[in-house]
Amino acid sequence: MGESYCGGEEYRDDIQSLHEEGLQASKEGDHQRCADLFRDAVKLAEADGNRAVTDHLRWHWGAALMELGRIASCVGILTPILNDQPYQLGETDYLGTGEGELLMFRIGACLYYVHAAVLSGSPAKAVDRCIDMMLADACAFENGEYQQEIDLICLMAGVNLLLSRGRYDEAAAVSQKAMAKVRGEHADEVICACARSYAEMGDVKKAKQYMARSRRLGREERMTGMLANIVIARREGKSETAVDLANSAYFRTFGHVRFDLRFLPVIQKIEAELSAGYTDEARRTLLTFRMEHYREAKLHRIELARLFGEYHLIMALRQTGAAIADCRYGEQMLPHIVMHRNNRKIPVARRHLHRALVSLRRAAKMAEPFDRKAWTKHGELIDRRMAVARRLLERLSAVE
Repeated sequence: MGESYCGGEEYRDDIQSLHEEGLQASKEGDHQRCADLFRDAVKLAEADGNRAVTDHLRWHWGAALMELGRIASCVGILTPILNDQPYQLGETDYLGTGEGELLMFRIGACLYYVHAAVLSGSPAKAVDRCIDMMLADACAFENGEYQQEIDLICLMAGVNLLLSRGRYDEAAAVSQKAMAKVRGEHADEVICACARSYAEMGDVKKAKQYMARSRRLGREERMTGMLANIVIARREGKSETAVDLANSAYFRTFGHVRFDLRFLPVIQKIEAELSAGYTDEARRTLLTFRMEHYREAKLHRIELARLFGEYHLIMALRQTGAAIADCRYGEQMLPHIVMHRNNRKIPVARRHLHRALVSLRRAAKMAEPFDRKAWTKHGELIDRRMAVARRLLERLSAVE
């Protein structure tokens, strides 16, 4: 432990008052007021010199910023919490209930940091370090009442990070290992994550076995399970079923998710609509996504550009009569295009292909700062679609 903490009680009443008002604003959904209140509370706590209280308040401030979509600001506010320096003697969190409470808040802060850092394209090393810190804190945490929940939070943060990076085999291995540790009401979250991992890898049989195991638990289906079922349907070529499942996930409210996870089913919804040939619906969803996405979230902007590219590519393929394959899981087979040089559809197809390439190039350009070693699958997907667009454009040029 460090030296004795010598702070006073000059600001305590004001800090506690701001803390209570901030929590109330959060309950009422007034996230801007919540952020402002916790910002003021942090300033007072820093002046008081109590790092434990400051970290507690920073966690609330960062959570409010995440709700507002201010991703980069959230990363900046939470970064000071992510250190392993011990608190000074007597430097207690008078807003909480002791050392265990402090660990819980730091684990929560790490969770928000990981999510915000992934969306903003922060260096992979910083994200991995945060995951390691969460796991270390979970090992140090000893509280029977919350132990299972803490273990689940830390494990799922790591698994979801692997899934977002396209490292599905590693995600499946971690999920399987976690099943022995996380039991009871939280087990289905891990099982569904394992199912989604195998579905993404193409092992539909094993994915369906895990989903059947999850259903036997009789729990309400969570986001992870719904995403797994969407991927399974798409892998099986059941595009319309995938659309129905994606719509259900898109419009459903998940009370246990406090930050922006609506983004995940949006991507599945748009891709499923495109694969099913529902181009009008896909375009409407895309335009809605463009209005609602978080501008500070670079990953959202990359996916938005990629999906507009997918849309224009699908529209071009429809003009040529080529079969439409699933944009993520089906490699597009370009048949020999037999079209009369005076066919009016050729110029329309060419316009869509040029727009597709513009959008896909924009996505690739925005993805450049991302660590390609960590995010390989994401870059590969964009590259593959650009190659399909170029090949089709060459075919059309040959016809003309």
